[in-house]
This record gives sequence, C-alpha cells and structure tokens, in this order.
Amino acid sequence: MSLSPDTETLRRVARLRRVIADLQAHETPDERLVTVTVPPETPVHEIAGRLTREYAAAADINTSTTQTAVREALAALRDHLREYDTVPVNGLVLAAGVLDEARVWTLDVLPASVPSLRVERDQRFRIDPLLAMCPDPTPERDAALLADLFARRNGDGTAVAGFRPTRRELTVGAVEQLLISERLVADVAVYDCPEGHETHTLIASDEPTPDRDCPVCGAVANGERAEPAEAVTHLLALADRHGGDPTLVTPAADCGERFHAAFDGVGALLRYPTGE
Repeated sequence: MSLSPDTETLRRVARLRRVIADLQAHETPDERLVTVTVPPETPVHEIAGRLTREYAAAADINTSTTQTAVREALAALRDHLREYDTVPVNGLVLAAGVLDEARVWTLDVLPASVPSLRVERDQRFRIDPLLAMCPDPTPERDAALLADLFARRNGDGTAVAGFRPTRRELTVGAVEQLLISERLVADVAVYDCPEGHETHTLIASDEPTPDRDCPVCGAVANGERAEPAEAVTHLLALADRHGGDPTLVTPAADCGERFHAAFDGVGALLRYPTGE
C-alpha cells in the first residue's frame, strides 16, 4: 500500500523521532558509543574501509574495557554493513554501542539527505544530522489539539480516541484530522470469524496472532497481521485513501502522556458526528 509523498515523509519523520528518542536515552561513562553517517552515493567499500581503519586505531585507546567495547561496536557495524550493496537514496545512519550487549540501530529510509561521511565516538550518540532532518516538536500546538480532542469527544461527539474508534472513522471518511503519538510502536492484527465479522486491534511488534473469540458473536476468529502491519503506516495509509490530515503528537505536550497511555496514542477530530 503506497503513500502519497507528503504522507510518506511524515511516516519517515515518525520513525526518525522514535529512533532519536531511543538514542538520546543512552549515555556511557566512557566514549564507547559510535555513530556513522553516510551520504548518498558513497561506495559501500569506502565505508567498510573507514570502519576497518577506525577498528585498528582503537588499539590506541588506553582503557582496555573501552577499547574492547569500541571494537565490538565497530565490528557489529561492519557486519551490519554487509547487508547493503549500495547506500540508500538519502544516505544511511548507523549507531552502535555495547550496553548490556552490542546493539546496532539503523536508519536507511530518511526524510532528507545525509550531508557528510562521519564516524564519531562519544559518551552519547552524535545525532545532530538526524535532528536537522526532523522538524521540532510543537508542544503548544499539540496541547491545543489534545484539549480540542477531549472537549469535542465529551461534547458534540466530533472527536474519537483510541485505535479502533479512530480506524472505524477513517474507513468511512469522517476524519478531519488524524492524531498519532510519536511513541506509537505496534503492529495491527486483523481477526476474521466465520460469521463475517472483522476486527482490527493493536499488538506488540513481536506478538503472535493466535485465534481468539470474536468480540461481536463469540465465534473463534482467525488472526493475522494486517497489510500494512506497522500501526503508524496502517493509519497513514487509511488517511491517504479516505481523507484526514495526519499530525504527529509529542508526548511532551500537556495530556500527551495520557493520550498515549489511555487511548493507544491514536485519535481523530471529525468532520461531523457519526453517532458511534
């Protein structure tokens, strides 16, 4: 299911903000976190050579634990780089560090081009190029949107909150503005029962989809992942198809945490009340 160019950019920004938040959460007492930024059209062998040289240079790190951690991170990056024959169209950003274990983060579908080839080691991940690609969150705007959402939901019925109500209103074209929390990380499962009832629900990205009772009639419903499965992409695709201006909501806004925790981080302002 393809997205319009503007919606595809928003999808990339949503994922970018989630990864940025994850990277910003990590800090080490020594300079063991490695960030690699690769501009478009850089030959993969050039990146691999740079990582090999950095691995050799790590022999000069005085502290043995730091040296080992840096080398493990660089080795993990070299291994991960083997998955690429060419650099993606907007470039590539890789981050690696030994925390509890060696871990690699990858951003290869970016909303803008990476400006330069850099391999940097620090106590924190050096994500300035990523921040430059990502529009600043606007807590004041988002707080006003959420206040409007809750007021209209409890008032004239021209707003809904929660994944299922919002998805339902998207499919009938009633959504004026779709609100999605930046923290929404989930898949969508669809359940079909023999009586023809279809139910969509959010599940964890690594959660299976075993059969369950249909919430309408109680019959056994077969489950599988929807297409597209990733929740943000799923909702954006519906907004593209049926209408609805999508907006990412920062948890930093007033009521942002409540919106995410109580309502799946999904809601919508409606064009008209639907009576559902």
